[in-house]
Amino acid sequence: MRYLLFIAAGYCCGSILFAYILPKIFYDIDITKLSDDKNPGTHNAFRYGNKKVGTKVLILELLKGFLPVFIGAGFLDVNNNMFAVVMAAPVLGHAYPLYRHGRGGKAIAVSFGVLMGLYPIITPLSLLVLFYILFSCVICISPDSCKSIITFVCFGVSALLLCDSKAVAAGCIAITAIVLFRHYQKHVAENLEISLFRKRVI
Repeated sequence: MRYLLFIAAGYCCGSILFAYILPKIFYDIDITKLSDDKNPGTHNAFRYGNKKVGTKVLILELLKGFLPVFIGAGFLDVNNNMFAVVMAAPVLGHAYPLYRHGRGGKAIAVSFGVLMGLYPIITPLSLLVLFYILFSCVICISPDSCKSIITFVCFGVSALLLCDSKAVAAGCIAITAIVLFRHYQKHVAENLEISLFRKRVI
């Protein structure tokens, strides 16, 4: 029962799309309409809002992943397989919030927050940070969507191999699957919009 409570709480926390809400409240900006990818995420909050609102969004997006997992780890057994679902719940909530009919974000920042919530287990977070730095500063990959996909594939595989806890490894795989599928859906939607636009022009 406790696992289900934390899963529900994590999903609800993840469903709060601060990148959509804060720019809308403070600046009357709808970043899902201004941005090309229609993504209610931290990157677009910085890009179409400003540094001030973007920073607030980043902190809140990290916290909504961090708090359910960190608090849950204090009450639950992180080696129980159900804890993998606790880890995945905030990411799933961000990617597929019920109140927006599943039209959520790409779940990058919240994924970092979830992995921060595993402290003192630091291997998963270290791996994700390592691959983001690698593909941002050493082997530069663009656009950002491709970089995120490659990063999370490498993260998921390495977490499976290097994490001592099978439940934590399973949680990392679940997070990777959600992020990759959300990126795939966004890519399909973008291509569909481009095709429809070309047909109208023709």
